[in-house]
Amino acid sequence: MILGIWAALALAGLPPLIADEPSAEKPPAEELSVEVVQNRLKEIEASQTLDDAAKGSLRELYQQAIQDIEAAKTWAASVKRSEEMVASAPDELAKVKSDLASLPRQSTVSIPETSLVQLEQSLSQKSTELTAIKNLLAELEAEPKRRAARRLEMPKLAATARERLTEVEAQLQALAAAADTSELVGAKRIALTARRRCLEQEALSYQTELKAYDQRAELLPLRRDLAAGQAALAEQELTKWREAVNRRRQRDAEDQLRRAKQEAQQAHPAIADLTRQNEELAQRRKDLAQLIVQTTAQLERANSQLAAIEDQFKRTRDKVDAVGQTNAIGLLLRKQRQTMPDVRSQSRNIRGRQPTIQECQLELLQLDDRRTDLADLEKQIQKELLVAGREAHVDNEYELEWAARRALETEKEYLDALIVDLNSYFDKLIDLDNAERQLTQKTEEYIEYIDERVLWIRSTSALDKESLHYLGQAAAWLIQPDSWLELAGCLFRDAGKDPFRAAPVALAFLLLLWGQRRLRSRLNDVGERAEMANCSRLVPTMEALGLTVALSCVVPAILWYLSWRLNAESATSVFCTAVAAGLTFTAGAYLVLDLLEKQCCRNGLADSHFGWPSSALRPVRHYVRIAKALVLPLFVVVVTIESQPNNRWSDSLGRVCFTVAMFASAILVQRALRPKGPVYQALLASRQEGWLVSFRLVWYPVAVLLPAALAVLALTGYYYAAQQLAVRMLAGSYLLLGLALARSLLLRWVLVRRRKLAIEHARQRRAAALAEAASAGNESGVTSVIPSANEPALDLATINVQTQRFIEYSLALTGLLGMWLVWVDVLPALRVLDKIGLWQAGSSAEWTSLADVSLAVLIFAMTLTAARNAPGLLEMALLQRLPLDAGFRYTINTVSRYLIVLVGILISCNLIGLSWHTVQWLVAAISVGLGFGLQEIFANFVSGLIILFERPVRVGDVVTVGETSGVISRIRMRATTITNWDRKEYIVPNKEFITGRLLNWTLSDKVNRVVVNVGIAYGSDTTLAADLILKIARQHPLILDEPAPRVTFEEFGASSLNYVLRCFLPDMENRLQVIHELHIAIDCEFRQAGIEIAFPQQGIHVRSIQADPQLLGQMLAGSMNAQNSDEEDDRQQRKRQVA
Repeated sequence: MILGIWAALALAGLPPLIADEPSAEKPPAEELSVEVVQNRLKEIEASQTLDDAAKGSLRELYQQAIQDIEAAKTWAASVKRSEEMVASAPDELAKVKSDLASLPRQSTVSIPETSLVQLEQSLSQKSTELTAIKNLLAELEAEPKRRAARRLEMPKLAATARERLTEVEAQLQALAAAADTSELVGAKRIALTARRRCLEQEALSYQTELKAYDQRAELLPLRRDLAAGQAALAEQELTKWREAVNRRRQRDAEDQLRRAKQEAQQAHPAIADLTRQNEELAQRRKDLAQLIVQTTAQLERANSQLAAIEDQFKRTRDKVDAVGQTNAIGLLLRKQRQTMPDVRSQSRNIRGRQPTIQECQLELLQLDDRRTDLADLEKQIQKELLVAGREAHVDNEYELEWAARRALETEKEYLDALIVDLNSYFDKLIDLDNAERQLTQKTEEYIEYIDERVLWIRSTSALDKESLHYLGQAAAWLIQPDSWLELAGCLFRDAGKDPFRAAPVALAFLLLLWGQRRLRSRLNDVGERAEMANCSRLVPTMEALGLTVALSCVVPAILWYLSWRLNAESATSVFCTAVAAGLTFTAGAYLVLDLLEKQCCRNGLADSHFGWPSSALRPVRHYVRIAKALVLPLFVVVVTIESQPNNRWSDSLGRVCFTVAMFASAILVQRALRPKGPVYQALLASRQEGWLVSFRLVWYPVAVLLPAALAVLALTGYYYAAQQLAVRMLAGSYLLLGLALARSLLLRWVLVRRRKLAIEHARQRRAAALAEAASAGNESGVTSVIPSANEPALDLATINVQTQRFIEYSLALTGLLGMWLVWVDVLPALRVLDKIGLWQAGSSAEWTSLADVSLAVLIFAMTLTAARNAPGLLEMALLQRLPLDAGFRYTINTVSRYLIVLVGILISCNLIGLSWHTVQWLVAAISVGLGFGLQEIFANFVSGLIILFERPVRVGDVVTVGETSGVISRIRMRATTITNWDRKEYIVPNKEFITGRLLNWTLSDKVNRVVVNVGIAYGSDTTLAADLILKIARQHPLILDEPAPRVTFEEFGASSLNYVLRCFLPDMENRLQVIHELHIAIDCEFRQAGIEIAFPQQGIHVRSIQADPQLLGQMLAGSMNAQNSDEEDDRQQRKRQVA
């Protein structure tokens, strides 16, 4: 075996394993093969003279040689294919030209008369053929782009291959010049030889491939034309086959229905239900055949639209990639954006089709169950015969059995046909649903692609002299008398066609105009009634709202009607269509502005119902009138010019009017909302702590500068972008005005509800007072507690705080959702910010873009807003409805606030590239530094967390820390606030509550004891005094029955008999009030009972004695000690009373 291997190596010109003499001859490359190298590799593995390291090196070289030999074969096959393509190009060209010339323009397929099953099989085959042809056409259409990219790539690849081939040649020459004949050198020579062969074939493959492309350059477009023609013919044939299938199905269904009706008429009365059921099955199949035809047409239409969208999207992307974002590309994108299918309509169709699909599935299951029952035909026959025998007398049972058998066999046949058709209908529905879903997805993707780019492309050049030239033409077209006469004629023709419609409309408009004065008078009356302090119904406000809408809708209704009739006229000119669009816009904008003006009028909604200050309403009315007279006509011209097809007129007159309108809007907003103006001051006064005040330095400049910025955009050529932003800015303004109106209406409703409750309570108090006075015989002394009309109205600040907060949150969420819907189409354009890289967090990390930073700032701002408002919303919406105490709810709110801030910071940092693995070393270093430098703050923070979770103190607890007693009002991150009895806030670090001593009066039990000391004079009835004190304590509503109150006779005092009342209260809220009421009640009861409350007494005895200085000093010292003792007793007694 070894001799055979050596012989093969000798024949291949390869060096033996152990060469005795050097051989400088190069092995012939053409004799290299995989088998030879593999044999050499096996011999190496079996060798006993080579160590493992040498074997590893040789193994690697030989394996690389095998890979290169295989690659050389692949390149050689590629060369062969290219040469065959070059050789066959003339013949294929002639054949394709011949096939293209003989290709018919119309399909001449003949549909044979056969069964429905065979027709459906042929239809399926034709559909498969069409799919194959379309796949081939798609490949041929993509081939030019692939070849172009390949032509750009192959010179570089060929140059690289030649360079590597030169290096390999140099290495082989160096090995040939060397005198080394070791096995390693031989293996290198084999590997280099195989590599040289591979590189030679690779370079040759590139050369032949380029040559094949040149030879077949004329063939490719002809093949594409031939495939397109074949696809068109195949589609025509498929349509004919589909129509044949539908005709055959309808004909079969009609035949079945006709036969079913005949059998029902001729059937035995006992089996009439069976034949009637067969007739229903046949009728269902006939209806189903028509549904299949309709669904098939919808499916073809959806597939056609999907193919068109995909093709158009592909071509557009190719153009953008090839040309870039030029003005021509911008015009193309805008036109395609206008012709996009309606995604909302497609979504509605998809949602509306789901019940039909479910019903179809259910019907299939029911039919399958019935078909399963008919599998045992004899059993069903006996069952029907049994039913027929019970219901009617049958003379000939054999005839009845035969009729039942025939009816059930017919039902079985109809069921089979119906199940097949219903499955076909179900498949069509599923295919249609999938096609429309793909169409919706592709349309949304295409729209998003356009929206991402179109705003950043100039729609026109900057305003210049040429634009002014076209401005004159546009103005002349707009004011041309003939066009307006044509418009009037169009309206008169429309009225003459249907006078019964025009006359009532005109009469309604005249009645509205005639009733304007009465409506205004009624609005004043309603406003005066709503201003009354005892107005407790929302009806006047809703009536005022209706009157305001009625007053404002007259002119918009006329404009909308004229626009509707102009669009309805079939022979409408371009001018009439453009004016109709302008009238439609005018109707909507005028309605909003007039509603705002009428709302702010005297005794209107804002004045009499919402309580807006009159000083702010007058400027609003003034600036709204200016906007209707100046800004609105300019926008009407813009919309009218935009609705005609001449883009140069739109870029001239339309752009000038748009710019002037935007600058005028900026000036009006600045004048209306200037910081020292009444409107601005009224807004700030109404929301002293809201976002309106917090962000006033943001929203005011934005409101003023945004219209001006849009005007500048239009002047510099970004007219389309300015228009789109202006439309959404206008829609956002409408939304804010609507939310303001809704807020005012809801707050008005809350106010009148609270006012109604207050009046009802006042009436109840008055009735109780009258009843009490009547029982006492003193009715004349009772006065009315019902507020009169001249009493001041309740302030909005007295509205229920929770309800108002719920309204604010609901409107805020509605506003956010509305703004999202308004601006969602523009958001894709912001993706351009993602292409602006700012920094790189690490060597291998992705770039942080401007979009990431903007999103991080937005999320951080939303985090701060959520941390401020979300706990309150959580408290109002959920926590108050749960059986939780106030302290636990405060803990949940605080922890949720911490979590919101933590999550927001983490997300924001992650967006800007500050992930944990990139900053963990920095966090560790900062933590160590802060741990030493701010250890007290960290200790207080951790103590605050312990307080929140362990809850040794809670919000609302009464505590004593040191010499300070009060109520826990807030638990913050660093310190806790105690509000003492003087309403002063005492700030205590959290650490004090954990490490120091703390007295919590209400930690586990809020029940507390009240001690009242009472002293009566000597000689009083002690038993009666004790009974009276105990009676007073038991009658008090706030004193607990268990533990029961107790009265004790404590001592015989110096001046009084001392009693002590000990009773218990459920909490600390009314402690001082209860002590006050007990003192007053005891004093009153003792007065009525003749019991004297003692007071300190001291008898002074004056005697004349011989003055002894020493004795006099002792007496004075004893007197002072006695006085000090009495004062100390008084202080101790007062302390006990306070406690």
